[in-house]
Amino acid sequence: MIVSVEFRAGKNPFLIGRMYDGMDESKIQKVLEEMGIENEIMCIQAEEISAKTGIPRREIGDYCDAHNVKIRGCQLGCFK
Repeated sequence: MIVSVEFRAGKNPFLIGRMYDGMDESKIQKVLEEMGIENEIMCIQAEEISAKTGIPRREIGDYCDAHNVKIRGCQLGCFK
């Protein structure tokens, strides 16, 4: 369930995030805090969180986008 959507204005407005019912969001936030992650996360760490918690990688990515957490070291080269 999508709870909120936010857009940024500028040269190319784009969707920056979507939040779910809060249950997985709070789980993601807790895990990131426990790992000391604030502004950046390695792709492999996001995958480990997904495997550990059962939260889909997409939701972790959406959370990171919405909270300005940069994803680095993407296995596919999507994030730099």
